[in-house]
Amino acid sequence: MGVNQQEIYKAKVLLIDDDDTLPTLIKQLFANNGDLARDSYQLEVDLVTAQTGREGLDILVQQGGIDLVITDFEMPDMDGFDVAARILGYDPSNGVIEKPSFEIVDSKIKPPSEPQTLGADKIVGIMPDLPVILFTAHGKYEHAASGSQLGIQDYLGKPLAPEFLPVVYKALKMRVLERENGHIRTQLEEQNVLLSQQSKRLEEVVAERTRDLEAQSLVLAQRTARFERCHELDSRSMEGVFFDYWREKRAKVAYQTFMKFAPIGIIAINGNHTIADVNAHFLRITGKTLDEVKGLDIIAADPVDQNLPDAYLDCRAKYLAWKDTQRHNPDAKEPNPDDFIVSYRYVHGRGKEEQILQYKIIPVDVGDPQPYFLAMLTDITQDEKRNRTDPLTGLITPSKWKEIYHTVAAQTVEDGHTYAFIAIDIDHFGEYNTLGGHELGDMVLESFGGRLLGLINSQTDLGLRTGGDEMAAVLVLDGSIGIGSEVDIARRIQEALSGVYGLDQSRNVTCSVGVARYEPGTNPQEVYVRADDAMYHSKNNGRNQVTQWHIGLPRNPEREQTELVTTELQQTP
Repeated sequence: MGVNQQEIYKAKVLLIDDDDTLPTLIKQLFANNGDLARDSYQLEVDLVTAQTGREGLDILVQQGGIDLVITDFEMPDMDGFDVAARILGYDPSNGVIEKPSFEIVDSKIKPPSEPQTLGADKIVGIMPDLPVILFTAHGKYEHAASGSQLGIQDYLGKPLAPEFLPVVYKALKMRVLERENGHIRTQLEEQNVLLSQQSKRLEEVVAERTRDLEAQSLVLAQRTARFERCHELDSRSMEGVFFDYWREKRAKVAYQTFMKFAPIGIIAINGNHTIADVNAHFLRITGKTLDEVKGLDIIAADPVDQNLPDAYLDCRAKYLAWKDTQRHNPDAKEPNPDDFIVSYRYVHGRGKEEQILQYKIIPVDVGDPQPYFLAMLTDITQDEKRNRTDPLTGLITPSKWKEIYHTVAAQTVEDGHTYAFIAIDIDHFGEYNTLGGHELGDMVLESFGGRLLGLINSQTDLGLRTGGDEMAAVLVLDGSIGIGSEVDIARRIQEALSGVYGLDQSRNVTCSVGVARYEPGTNPQEVYVRADDAMYHSKNNGRNQVTQWHIGLPRNPEREQTELVTTELQQTP
């Protein structure tokens, strides 16, 4: 509900004070100044009272709906600081809070020689965002420094001062605005979810239209070839010449329309192996210009990657073989258009710059004596990354990590660099599922994976989830990094990953780490096995430590048993 001159907000105030007369005075004050309150702040106040701190806390928990707490400093069971600490929460890492207290000497109040302090244990707040105002008869400045550490919003003196109503209504109005902001945030989040769903649906529609266009292109090529075969005449009549003219014109129009409107990248290759044309979508995907690619010999100079010439020649050979068969046997069975398609994937770059492209090469008839071939290019980077990312940890999934790790490791060595494999296992992970259920276990895995991704270089390194509670990092090392430095890096990662996770603040999550560095003559699988053996040694040697692989370390029997079972299953007829 918005705050304006026509609306009245009903607020509930909790007064904690052992003075029996104070609630009556405050209710009269609210009643006598009701018109001023509504005109200025649009608020109606319902006063709830408690005579002790513990009674007030019980009301706060059981009744709910409290918008403001006004508490006296001196009360029989606990003082105002203790009440505020239990409402707002107190973390001793912010420093010890000194609480002013007072004693009677010669009928005068003065502070004692030794200040009191708030307890050393962390206090979890009942309602950390609730505004709290402190009532005191000693003057608010004695409490200001300590109260600010607890989050007390303001102070009011005794007896009631003229600023009582302005201070109270100001705090309540801020509470109303905070609630309105919360409603607005909720609405914005709902709208963001809706927009995300609409965007996903749009992507699905575009993908579906792309598939339809590809199918229509193949059908068009098939029909055109059938018309050609039926109307090839040694002596052409006027009707045959007219048909050829109409067929060529129709094929050219279909080709031009497809090149202009297809939502995929297209390269048109003529019968001389030359790039005759490319569409605008191809230029957007590859970042190239028309002058860079048009007219290139597809065999001598590949425009995108080294696989395209071979794929083109493969498709051309299949198509010409069929044409030759058709020439010698006009009654030959019409082939399936899919028989001519050559498909492959191409991965370019790494990290955030990685691009994954899907190619399809097909033959088409565009009214030219020589056959044309279309290389259709689709950017599938985002789909591939979604398929290989573990939704819980954000790391590469257990089903994809070996393929991606082997590719990156081979490319790293080819580029003249080296790398290290760091195997990580969360210590005693099964206890978290036992104590807090799978929700607590998943929360630890999610936090663990997020921390690991924050510790590695997203441009070059890999974060992997290799099993249930097992993770790994593949670090690409510059040639200037000396032998053994990967162990220091692994220790820093192990220390950063260890800490408090989940709901049990007294429990410290640790991990056992093994590290191995690539050496000339080894392959990616051997580097992984070495790191895994080193990690197994850390687990068996007391956990919560880092072990560097070296000759003589025992092998991990758990991994060997898994590999043995897998091999037996593969060999079973």
